[in-house]
Amino acid sequence: MKYFRFTIKALLVAIILFFIIRNLYSNWDKLGEFGFRPNYPYLFLSLIVLLLAWVATVWSLQRLFAAFDYDIPFSDVYTIYFRSIIGKYLPGKLWQIAGSTYLAAKKGIPEGISVTSFVLGQVYSVLSGLTLVGCVVAFGVLEGSKGLMSTLRWTSIPTVALILIFALKPNLIERPMNLALRLFNRKSVRIKLKLSKAVEIFLLFGGCWFVFGFGFWLFTNSLASANFSLYIDLTAIHSAAMVIGFLSVFAPGGLGVREGILMLFLSSFNEFPTPLPSAIALGFRLMVTLSELISISFTWTVERILKR
Repeated sequence: MKYFRFTIKALLVAIILFFIIRNLYSNWDKLGEFGFRPNYPYLFLSLIVLLLAWVATVWSLQRLFAAFDYDIPFSDVYTIYFRSIIGKYLPGKLWQIAGSTYLAAKKGIPEGISVTSFVLGQVYSVLSGLTLVGCVVAFGVLEGSKGLMSTLRWTSIPTVALILIFALKPNLIERPMNLALRLFNRKSVRIKLKLSKAVEIFLLFGGCWFVFGFGFWLFTNSLASANFSLYIDLTAIHSAAMVIGFLSVFAPGGLGVREGILMLFLSSFNEFPTPLPSAIALGFRLMVTLSELISISFTWTVERILKR
């Protein structure tokens, strides 16, 4: 039985690595066709900011655990998050949650708390990202998009209001979450989150989007000159692409969907003529994947340091 479990784990890791490497190889091959010479200092800074953005994401998740009165060390949350994140490259959206729940159980975290926290973490990430995009559209910040989202401007305000209701009263998603859990024979969960904590968690996950957006702006500058006045535009576009990619159930890791959304919106800016939008979209996918792989490797480094 021991060898069987080891074989299954090794097979799953091999499958995941296959999807990641295939994605890296195909995108690198396509990126080479554009013939752009990147600005390496901006490229390096972009990678550093992305790594910091992941740290901010894990910290937000740690604060979510604390909101449920579970004070879990940052190193444990970091390890659980990044050792399970590779599951998102498998078809379906439940592998990462399943992996994080399994790893959390090994560290003594009850299933109910881990499932609730990791699912709510994704919910708050999506809701805060949508709020950011909705506010940018509502206030007409995306001036360079040539009216691409102008038809959504007047519907964005009530949409943001509805999103905020769910964000500040997360117990509203308790019933649909429990229905989903029953389908997989898991225990029901209770979501009890004070308003002050809900506001804190929402703002923390919302702040992560601005850090990721800064990394995206830096990467864009590594291939083209993008004035800092485009920072909010690029942050909103990146947030929209990430959220839509995440919600695309049949796209592992949002592959293809995120790049398509980025290309669509970037191509509407005069500053990014063809084929620059495609190069930015594909190149940034490579950068994000690289930041994930580095973050995953850090989990073993952290463990070795703590054992000394």
